Amino acid sequence: MKLLVLTICFACLPTFGQQSFTFGQFLREQDQLRQSRQIAAAIDEHRPFSLPDNRLWLAEAKATAAGIKDDGTVLTLTGVEIKTSNLSVTADEVIYDWASRQIELRGNVLLNPVWPQQ
Repeated sequence: MKLLVLTICFACLPTFGQQSFTFGQFLREQDQLRQSRQIAAAIDEHRPFSLPDNRLWLAEAKATAAGIKDDGTVLTLTGVEIKTSNLSVTADEVIYDWASRQIELRGNVLLNPVWPQQ
């Protein structure tokens, strides 16, 4: 009987490993959903927001957008303007891939320097 129980436990070990991965995936999805909701709220309130994974951007980078769509794989922002202390970027669309963390600018994309005020 003990041998049977021990065999069943060893047979179930791969399942337990998958559950921890599933829990990690769940946490990432919840963080992604939280970030998406924060951005959507900022867009609704017409206020600036930080793009996901802001470690890639300068600390003072803020974005504004006219619309948002999140299908769980990519976050699509429309009518986007991203401002830093010395650069302004506008684009028809900004596509943020949640998995790769890559940002793609689409449509009419303009880079404008911001000159220091004198």
